[in-house]
Amino acid sequence: MKEISSIDEILKWNDSLTEEKWTYLYRGVSDIKHFLVPKIVRTKLNSKKNSKVVTEEIASLRKERMREYLTIRLPAYGFEFSDSDRKLRLWKELFIAQHYGVPTPLLDFSRNPLVGLFFACISNPQKDGALHAVCIKPQIVESKEDFKPKAKDYNIASFDLISSGEDGFSPYDLDRPLFIVPSQFDTRILTQNSVFCCFPTQKLTTKLQDQLIPKSSSKKPQSGQMNHMVEWKIPKRKKERLLIDLNRIGVNHATIYNDISGFGEFATWKIQNIE
Repeated sequence: MKEISSIDEILKWNDSLTEEKWTYLYRGVSDIKHFLVPKIVRTKLNSKKNSKVVTEEIASLRKERMREYLTIRLPAYGFEFSDSDRKLRLWKELFIAQHYGVPTPLLDFSRNPLVGLFFACISNPQKDGALHAVCIKPQIVESKEDFKPKAKDYNIASFDLISSGEDGFSPYDLDRPLFIVPSQFDTRILTQNSVFCCFPTQKLTTKLQDQLIPKSSSKKPQSGQMNHMVEWKIPKRKKERLLIDLNRIGVNHATIYNDISGFGEFATWKIQNIE
């Protein structure tokens, strides 16, 4: 695994991607040992278990309880969806839940490598971080009629395409992980160039890395398949320097979160760095 010591390195790598048929989606983790699994299957921070992922049985129970909470509690907080289509409503419920920290089958990614780099550096200063880039080949869809939800030749789409028509499905009907472009209900989704990876129930506890086609595989990836993952180590000694450089080009708490809480975090970081 290569190391990143400056933002120029990731920008140069990104600029070298001349093949337009491929798309890379980025996720930064502040602890290099962090598993790429959704929050809903992670063990407690103070757990004495060696595994960082719960059993499949516990994962299934957690998912059932999460669905109950969303159905009952979200309307009480003003989130009442007028969609008559149940599949659309279930996707929107998940997006809201993920946004407010509820454990869901979703994993956050971004189209912007610098956003991923920011999240890899912003916490756990005593631990090495990592930046992950998943390579996929999107299906070319020129109109809504061209898109067939049950086709096996895609892996990224907007949630309304995924759920539309008789062939559409809800987040609980998946048989493979899918990258979903959410509705733009919040400015954070827009500023972070957010894309969510939704895990299928039967692979909820399986690390995303283990669900990809290995880069060394002789099998040629088809349109829309997740092909491989590129990973970089973020040395802990470089995190603060990277955050300073990211801030100089406008990537910081205030722009990533784009609300008063983000401004508060940004102001705190700036003031504490005055020496």
